[in-house]
Amino acid sequence: MWPSIMKKTKDAGIDVVQVYVFWNRHEYVKGEYDFRDEADLLQFLQVAKDHDLFVHLRIGPYICGEWNFGGFPEWLRKVPGIAFRQYNEPFMKEMAKWMKYVVEIVDPYLARNGGPIILAQVENEYGNFEEKLPGGKKYIEWAFNYAKSLDIGVPWVMCQQGDIAGAINTCNQFFCNSWIAEHWGRWSNQPAFFTEDWPGWFQLYGEGKPVRPAQNVAFSITLFFAYGGSFANYYMWYGGTNFDRWVGGPFITTSYDYDAPIDEYGYPNEPKYTHSKMLHGILHDYEHVILSSFPKVTNCGTKCEYVLYQNSTSVITFINNFNEDVAITVNYNNSKYWLAQSSSTIVGNGYSLYNTAVFSKPAKTLSSYIEASNFEFSYWKEPLGMWGDIKTSQYPLELFDLTHDRTDYLSYITTVKGFSGKSKLQLDDTRDYVHVFVDNKYVGSQVGSEHHIDFDIELSQNNELQIVVMTMGMKNYGMEINATYSRGIRGNVYLSNKDITHQQWNHQVGLKGQQLRLYTKAANPLVQWTNGDYSNSFTWWRTSFSVVDLDKPYALDMAGMGKGFIWINGHGIGRYFNATADSGDACNKCDYANYNPYNECRIGCGGLSQRYYHVPSAWLNKNDNLLVIFEELGGDLNKVKLVQKQYWQ
Repeated sequence: MWPSIMKKTKDAGIDVVQVYVFWNRHEYVKGEYDFRDEADLLQFLQVAKDHDLFVHLRIGPYICGEWNFGGFPEWLRKVPGIAFRQYNEPFMKEMAKWMKYVVEIVDPYLARNGGPIILAQVENEYGNFEEKLPGGKKYIEWAFNYAKSLDIGVPWVMCQQGDIAGAINTCNQFFCNSWIAEHWGRWSNQPAFFTEDWPGWFQLYGEGKPVRPAQNVAFSITLFFAYGGSFANYYMWYGGTNFDRWVGGPFITTSYDYDAPIDEYGYPNEPKYTHSKMLHGILHDYEHVILSSFPKVTNCGTKCEYVLYQNSTSVITFINNFNEDVAITVNYNNSKYWLAQSSSTIVGNGYSLYNTAVFSKPAKTLSSYIEASNFEFSYWKEPLGMWGDIKTSQYPLELFDLTHDRTDYLSYITTVKGFSGKSKLQLDDTRDYVHVFVDNKYVGSQVGSEHHIDFDIELSQNNELQIVVMTMGMKNYGMEINATYSRGIRGNVYLSNKDITHQQWNHQVGLKGQQLRLYTKAANPLVQWTNGDYSNSFTWWRTSFSVVDLDKPYALDMAGMGKGFIWINGHGIGRYFNATADSGDACNKCDYANYNPYNECRIGCGGLSQRYYHVPSAWLNKNDNLLVIFEELGGDLNKVKLVQKQYWQ
């Protein structure tokens, strides 16, 4: 997809693309580096270069990005004596080794070697945590000095980090125009960079999809350049999909569409794409004027300002209406200009060029999902209980200490005696999602809680209790991202108010089907698949299919299923979870002028948070494609469809 994405990006007047380097993706196993296939960073840089796009390389190593564990590899937790993002020798040693390796492999793509990399970033939004972490200032000074010692020949950026001399401090927000004066007040010799203008937001299962009106995005970008900004980046311009188990969380959707100007499938998201493209063209036309002087600001009424740039040949004026509820008419140079609430009009050499609130060339587009294939499935029942290597303890063990984040699933199995009839199982502080079985029979499932969750179960004196706890993505932001990060049963276990925590627990890691790699063609003869319809929990489903067209992207419509995981041709499409979107009042309003991303502008409420799961056409063949689904709760396989995402303009 990248050549197509890069072409649309360049065509829209973009000059620089930002990209994170994902430490845990490239060094999943300590000391083993992987830059192949979809992890081919060098190919990404080459495609950017081929399209005359510069690159801002954000090395991190902490990246956030709604990515699993914020980019940190899980094995980092077990380095002796380590403390993440602190002045800590074990952490700094591993961080330095990783950064040095990255810099060495991208060397051909550095600007000094004719490559596209013109900026680099170390750390990420550390200023939000500096005072909360021991030795924060000392660590962040070391991080910058180490980055500088790598001598890569381009400036180092540190976003949300205003206290490090020599590093370019940048802003991440929905609006950053008011930040510029504060930034220049401290660092008068630095440019004003907007590293993350958020054109949307990420989505959790159980929420409606967040959107940000195109008028509001255009207003933000316009104001930033009006008041002296020289670099603005959309986070995201293209968000795509977090495939396999790489999405952070917990409970973040695999779709990372972000309401970006280019949608998850690589199509223009209209009217945002075209409206942004027009703005970029005008800024390019007048960049020689804007960059030649500082802005001259004049009041033009209540919450209204002119911002003027002028040289010997050209003049450009930004007329800005900051009134959130009132449209205004402004007289400027003997002409009248109407401005909607929270909008800007750009006037160049006496002509009205652009209005952030008006789509002057609306794109006529239609986007839909067209059914491409039906399926006939066969199934295999995942064995419950103990089937493989078992770790035994006198209390429930932490999940990642056993799984090493190579599977979502850990079963806690114990024998309970002396209970009969209806009983209540209480799990304290158990995360992220829980399935309960008694004597291999399904009892129920719940989202975990840091407090407690309860299950009503039926017992008969001597029973095997199996509690399957799973992660739904390691957290990617916050103070929890450290060596002590944990999931699984973290509190006590009670049965009819009796504490059964301290007794023998057997721990079974993963699923038998995962161990057999049932999601690959080679594993097909390893188990006996049964044809037919069978709706039950913990079941593997398999089918083969063909497609006609490999030029357009596909998706799986999972509306009939419950919760589980999808593979196609051995590629992990990712977790699916048919949670109903309920965002309350956020779905009933979306005012671009009073935009509040946290409690409004959600769409799709009442339906599923995510129904369609992106299948890249690059992962498909015309014939003999293998689809494997592991379903945890049970569902209607007749409703699973392969659809093709279509777009017309």
